[in-house]
Amino acid sequence: MRILLITLLLSNVLVYGQSTIINTSDSGGDFSSNLSPYNSQIVIKKATKSRIKGHVYNEESNKLATIYIGKRKSTRSFVRYNAFNGEMEMTVEGGKVYNMIKRDGVKVVLDDGYTYTIFDHEGLKQFFVVKNKNKGRFSLLLKIAKKIKQGRPGRGGYGNSIPSKYIEDNKYFIFDSEKGEMMNVKLKKKEILHVLGKKNEIEKFTSSNKLSYKKEKHIVKIINYYNTLL
Repeated sequence: MRILLITLLLSNVLVYGQSTIINTSDSGGDFSSNLSPYNSQIVIKKATKSRIKGHVYNEESNKLATIYIGKRKSTRSFVRYNAFNGEMEMTVEGGKVYNMIKRDGVKVVLDDGYTYTIFDHEGLKQFFVVKNKNKGRFSLLLKIAKKIKQGRPGRGGYGNSIPSKYIEDNKYFIFDSEKGEMMNVKLKKKEILHVLGKKNEIEKFTSSNKLSYKKEKHIVKIINYYNTLL
């Protein structure tokens, strides 16, 4: 019996690269009755050296945030978004780090003034930052991501080599809440006008307010204005 218990415990320990993940689920799978903002996986950090410059996170350090599930405040916790694998890490009492659950209605409101919200995209639930604070049909979303830019050795064995490093790979989307559609856009005039429509009204508003299609905060103003025309 003792051997069986040890075998079962070991079978619940999974190792992925530099992190160990232990199954600690006690929720019974009923998310609606158990407002836990984290799932059944604890990520145990290991001190490892990496040859890749930089780090995988959007934040430089843990940030204090309020976690909501729907309109209900769930808890306060330190969080940090892993932009390389798309996971929100949450540090709880005792220093344990959880990958936060990805379910409808989950919002992570950082004290720093921005919010991560769950949206459905490409068949998966993912965290996005909503840039529009005003409510309206359309909103600008930012998908924060990082990827590895491969380095290269010194040419011919001489000279300095260039190490691999983590670089930003962020993407913007315009979300239509009425249709539930998300459209990938670059901050360019042609793409913004193609998605929104009402070209004449937007061009007049943009020109009179000296706005640029290349600036995020200006696109937010344009979208907020566009929502008033609907």
